[in-house]
Formats: sequence, C-alpha cells, structure tokens
Amino acid sequence: MENFLDDYFSTNFIHGVQNIVVALIVLLVGWIIAKAVGNAVERAMKKTSLDEKIFDKVLPSDKQVDSNVIVGKIVYYILLVIAFMLFFNVLNLNALANPLSDLIGSFF
Repeated sequence: MENFLDDYFSTNFIHGVQNIVVALIVLLVGWIIAKAVGNAVERAMKKTSLDEKIFDKVLPSDKQVDSNVIVGKIVYYILLVIAFMLFFNVLNLNALANPLSDLIGSFF
C-alpha cells in the first residue's frame, strides 16, 4: 500500500510540474509575441503617418499626441490578456480564465 501511495504522489507531482512548466512556456511565448506584434503595429503606424492626418484635424497643433505608441500598447495589452487566458487554461484555473475570456469576447 505504501509503494502505491508513493507512486501515486510522485506521478501526480511530476504531472503538476509538467503543467506548470508548459504554462510558463505558454506565458513566455505569449509575452514575446505580444511585444513583437505591439512593436510591429507601432512601427507600421509610424510609416503610414495616418495619425498625423487624423489628429491634426481633431486636436490643436500645440499638443503632441503620439497615437502610434498608444495603439501599439493597446495591441500589446490585448495580446497579453490572451496570453494570460491561455496560461490559466493550461493550469486548469477556469475561475481566472473565464473572466478574461469574457473580457476579450466583449471587447471584440
């Protein structure tokens, strides 16, 4: 009986550690992707100069607003929330993943 319990606990422990490692890898890859896509969106918007055309008509010219950075950060944080949602799903923490899923669903 003792040998069975040792095998059961060691198997569960190894499975739990594997889940944590996979979840951390998912979070790390998600963060890297979010950072890369956010920066790419920011650079692409700087090349188009679309924000200057829009904001010059809306805002006074004495205030400088860099909407490229704002849009890049918005994209970054949306993708980061999705990465955290995947992280919590891998760990089977649905109580934390479901509100994030609802947030992303209502946002889109």
